[in-house]
Amino acid sequence: MLTPRRVYQEVIEILKRQEELQAAPGEEYNYNNSAFIMLAEIVERISGQTFPEFMEENVFGPLGMNSTVVRTDPVTIISGASQGYTRDSTGYKETGDLYSAYGAGGIYSTPADFARWMSNFNDPVVGGRRSDCPVGDGRYDEQWRYHELCPGHRSG
Repeated sequence: MLTPRRVYQEVIEILKRQEELQAAPGEEYNYNNSAFIMLAEIVERISGQTFPEFMEENVFGPLGMNSTVVRTDPVTIISGASQGYTRDSTGYKETGDLYSAYGAGGIYSTPADFARWMSNFNDPVVGGRRSDCPVGDGRYDEQWRYHELCPGHRSG
């Protein structure tokens, strides 16, 4: 069975073999699961907690997201969860999730909890509007603006 530790180790090995960047910094936007897996590992190393423990204690709990969990293995039953399906030539089949890739997936929530998450951006309970953020100019509102990724291409 895949475990978060094994996925992390496999991602590290893949990244070690990557000889060059996919694009020059600032040239294009590229969503990347590997980056989120690495971020979850950083959270675990710095906090001394597992990613699910950290998220419960520092995000889900403080926001009142009582129906949100990080799924830790494929046999864990998530109460009230719906399942995704894919269709092939033989019919429909359940799709898997990224339960073993903390950070990149495996977070189960509800519309009400997701609304709590989104409300946190306007009225921060966790995180907050920081003026000392080392990324960009540090303004919270900066994340909501469109940005030019490369000539002629905007985010959003």
